[in-house]
Amino acid sequence: GSETVRPFFSRRIGLALNTKTGIYEQTPITYGARLSGKLTNDWRIGVLNVQSERIEAKGVPTQNYSMLAFQRKLFARSNIGVYMVNKQSFIDTDLQRQNGFQPYNRDIGFEYNLASANSFWTGTLFYGNSITPDNKAQNFSHVAALTYKDNNWIVSWKHQWVGANYNPETGYVPRVNYTFIYPEFGKIFYPKNKASNVFYTQVRATTMNYWNNQGTQTDNTTYVAFEGKLRDQTGFGTFISYDYVKLLYDFDATRMGNTALKKGTEHHWYAINALYNSSPIKLFTYSVTARFGGYYGDGWRTGITAEMGYRFQPFGSVSMAVDYNDIQDVAIPGTETMAAKKVSSQFWIIRPKIDITFTNKLFFATFFQLNQQTKNVNLNARLQWRYKPASDLFLVYTDNYFPEIFQIRNRALVLKLNYWLNL
Repeated sequence: GSETVRPFFSRRIGLALNTKTGIYEQTPITYGARLSGKLTNDWRIGVLNVQSERIEAKGVPTQNYSMLAFQRKLFARSNIGVYMVNKQSFIDTDLQRQNGFQPYNRDIGFEYNLASANSFWTGTLFYGNSITPDNKAQNFSHVAALTYKDNNWIVSWKHQWVGANYNPETGYVPRVNYTFIYPEFGKIFYPKNKASNVFYTQVRATTMNYWNNQGTQTDNTTYVAFEGKLRDQTGFGTFISYDYVKLLYDFDATRMGNTALKKGTEHHWYAINALYNSSPIKLFTYSVTARFGGYYGDGWRTGITAEMGYRFQPFGSVSMAVDYNDIQDVAIPGTETMAAKKVSSQFWIIRPKIDITFTNKLFFATFFQLNQQTKNVNLNARLQWRYKPASDLFLVYTDNYFPEIFQIRNRALVLKLNYWLNL
């Protein structure tokens, strides 16, 4: 698939959608196993099977998730693969049927990945078909992309078509019923002065367009960018963008509980963006990204992300990232019962991270996040033991809190084992 059309997405395992309430119920995992690797120099295989438990009180049945994938190497660096994903629900109560659970949901398809011997040409061709008991029309998706990139030029084309009834329940497809077209063109420049500290600069232009399958345009983002790198890999860039959105649903543009903009309303705005990141080869690194411009409902958004980090070689690294957003004067149209108004919001996201290397086999990483927008505090800590090459034991602890009172939302302790079979 692609970034937005994934027929298989492992994080959907253990989440059962109750269509009656529209809520995903978390279901305990009874067991699971996965095997992947090379059968020969040209063939690879992937197999997965996971079983979840039923939740009697909420009408969630026992469910089994399985996937089988084969991949065949072609030419110098290309490959073609086929797959099948199956989600089987063991329905045995009227409540489970009333909640909309179907006996099965399956997805089958193929994918061809192109990579030329000289690396100038890359691309993909994907087709997926979801199968359900009702088997409605427009239940397939299609993705194609082709890129040519050498030392001087970038030319690419990507398109997607997703049917209104494409529904891989063990996948990740956040949007259906659309056609997406994404061309890009760029030129790379090298300084004539060989003593210049600039490695290269480039100009890129692209436009991303969505139409529903009835032919109405719903989204457009178009931008022109100027970017570059110095010889020590320091990066810089700026671009000007134009956005157009026709809302498919009521939408809170601040995502903080304010009054929503109405479905079907159209919005467009311009913005300017800039970025700078220091050389990654140095021990102390930092980066800054800024965005200034319009926003939904004739509003204005200022967004700044800053990150800094330091590597204590060979023992580990620490980093701190901060996101700040200031959204002003988003105009909410009035109704018969409510006068028009403007809403604003400001919020921070703070993200420290620590990575520690105790030995070449034992590692520890911890990530913390305070998110004022979602009103959540998250802690995630992972201990990794590489007990043999390509084989790991992971112990992961995670929890989420309400930031005002630090009351626990949920927490989990997970043990995961990977073992490499060298047959």
